[in-house]
Amino acid sequence: MTEQKYRPENPQYLIPEEFSTFPRELSFGGETEEEAVKAAMEELIAEPTSSTVVRELDETEIVNVRGEYTDLLENVRPEEQQKLADLLSEKARIEEKIKAQKEVLQSITQHVNDCIQTIKAGTTSEELDAARSFRMAVDGHYLHYTYSGGRFVLAKVARIPAEDEGNIFTRQTANQQVFLQMFGADFSPEGNFEEMEVSTDMAEELIGRTLAADVVLPGTEDIIVRDKVLDEDALRLLLEKGVDLVFVYKSPEDVEAEA
Repeated sequence: MTEQKYRPENPQYLIPEEFSTFPRELSFGGETEEEAVKAAMEELIAEPTSSTVVRELDETEIVNVRGEYTDLLENVRPEEQQKLADLLSEKARIEEKIKAQKEVLQSITQHVNDCIQTIKAGTTSEELDAARSFRMAVDGHYLHYTYSGGRFVLAKVARIPAEDEGNIFTRQTANQQVFLQMFGADFSPEGNFEEMEVSTDMAEELIGRTLAADVVLPGTEDIIVRDKVLDEDALRLLLEKGVDLVFVYKSPEDVEAEA
């Protein structure tokens, strides 16, 4: 059953004063509403209308409207505000999830690109295992070796930094001698160096020659560095410290004679 809309028994419609000449009320007889409408249509040339009009609120309507907006303010509006707050909160959570998912996809895309670049480059980076790897100083370079397949394999060559040149670890003479004796490896420019005995008998030949490798002075941490031109003071120091052999660059005449 449809609830019948309230309508005042005596509605007060607002008619502008300029239309005061028109009669405010008409009556053509009839006991009921239907009879009254029928009588009016018979007396007049008129037609049904559903036009919107304006009238004053009566007390009942005022109470009803107040009750309606009070309910809206106190009950409906707060409930809808909470729904909006819940939706906004959910929106924020969804946006965070979207952001996180985008980052996951971006990370995957970057990893795919890295894999493609790795394949194109044909190389990869590997951190050497210190338990099976070592570095040594030879000819101004650090040589990094790692044990693999029953032997040590050269994995990296890097120039010794200038600040490390004087460090005890960078003493290269012993390593260069091992390489020369065991492998015939020659680390002076174009292999133009020779081993010379350090003695008073060889003094004349040693003075003026240029060292092809660092010389560690026994019993000390002192080094006579490569490319030092031997003079009387240097030779005397070598003899005092008991250095037996040194590597020196060959003279231009010797190199030319061997050519």
